[in-house]
Amino acid sequence: MGLFKPAWMGNIDKIKKYRKSTVKPIEPGGYLVKQVTTRALVLLLAVCMAAGLSGCSDTSGNFEDFQYTVDGGQAVITKYSGNATELTIPEKVGRYLVGAIGVEAFESNLSLTSIMIPEGVTSIGKGAFWECAELASIKLPETLTSIGQYAFIRTGLKEVVIPNGISVIGADTFSGCEKLAAVTLPSSVTSIGESAFQNCAKLTEIDIPGNVVSMGNNAFTDCSALLGITVPDGVTMIADGLFIRCSSLTSLIIPSGVTSIGKGAFMECSELIEVAVPSSVAFFGNNAFLRCLSLTAITIPEGVPSIGEATFQYCGSLREIVIPNSVTSIGRLAFHATGLATIAIPDSVASIGDRAFGYCSKLTSVILPSSVASIGDGAFTGCPKLTLVVDAGSYAAEYAEANSIPYIFAQ
Repeated sequence: MGLFKPAWMGNIDKIKKYRKSTVKPIEPGGYLVKQVTTRALVLLLAVCMAAGLSGCSDTSGNFEDFQYTVDGGQAVITKYSGNATELTIPEKVGRYLVGAIGVEAFESNLSLTSIMIPEGVTSIGKGAFWECAELASIKLPETLTSIGQYAFIRTGLKEVVIPNGISVIGADTFSGCEKLAAVTLPSSVTSIGESAFQNCAKLTEIDIPGNVVSMGNNAFTDCSALLGITVPDGVTMIADGLFIRCSSLTSLIIPSGVTSIGKGAFMECSELIEVAVPSSVAFFGNNAFLRCLSLTAITIPEGVPSIGEATFQYCGSLREIVIPNSVTSIGRLAFHATGLATIAIPDSVASIGDRAFGYCSKLTSVILPSSVASIGDGAFTGCPKLTLVVDAGSYAAEYAEANSIPYIFAQ
């Protein structure tokens, strides 16, 4: 056993001495006492050995400026108390290989500017480097397979290369990294979590691997420098708020497998000029293109049943749009303050919400079919050039008359 002698070996010596001094026949037939006592001692030895062995295993410890626990025979760094600016995490602490960086292990460390994580580390815990505001660079090991949520939130990282083997970029992983300009994602990534890159204000481009099938709500919100992005073919929905205030984004191609565009998905993408919407899309969420000031044209696919609240509100450059025959309702504020000049409402539409076309100052003509049975308050308020085209005796004609809106009968 070398120099290391477990505690239970000392227990064996004690038990032997105990047996020599106490286990003796005390009367004729005393062999029975001796036999019972021997069995008891064997049981005692087993208990002592178990207790001694468990006592030999460390469950936590300290090594230089690191605190760690032991899990599965490897060290998990749980706390770093040093003030180094450039840090290389050791491969071993004490006699244990480092296998993981624990939850919030380096949280709010304001000294670190760079860090190197050794090969052998397979996971980085939640919030491990939370608000390490001066941390500008990091070297991640090729052995890494898991990065926890919030791991690098609000750090000073400028560039990061994610090793192959990572499949999930978790929620808020790089959220608030305002200096992050470049990210390399490996082909192993299949999912990008909610707000994963939110408010990465200097991120100009990111290559989304073709294996990605989901991108969570607000994943790229406030990436104001993002110039372009390719949505992989495996993605089936544009999540809520996915590209909110990506104010440098000028165009985007949505792949043919996408079936829905979520609430506020492109809200306030002020430089977005065009979006290619595939025929597979069957749903537009509320505010989907709200305040896309430069949007000039967009196609609403056949199959979309409704145009939601404020979907195109304040799209001042939107001059024309075709509403398909599948649409049955137009929500409140749907086209409020757009640049539309004319529009034909299909005879599938039954209702138009409050202020749906309010303050469309360039709007000169709207064709309203007899299918329309409900028009909300102020639906055409602030449209000084407007003339409605209606069917005689229709609800639309009555609405125009009651609200003093100029109208003519359809031929």
